[in-house]
Amino acid sequence: MNWTSIAIGAAAIGFGLFAAYARHFAPHLVSKLGHMQQQYGNTAGYVVHFVAYSLIPIVIGATALYMGFHGRSFL
Repeated sequence: MNWTSIAIGAAAIGFGLFAAYARHFAPHLVSKLGHMQQQYGNTAGYVVHFVAYSLIPIVIGATALYMGFHGRSFL
């Protein structure tokens, strides 16, 4: 096991889940969402924010966890 990769993976997944939670339940906490919606429109801004701040961190976190549990370094 590579504990550094596991920690990075857990942190990335935590960030992605927090961003998804905040965007859904407390959008006033996510200031960049409003800016993206002003620039790209409501739907496109929401999708861009979702991909950049939730989907990508969760995928990177899952990859880091997988690598960490298999003894490989994410870095």
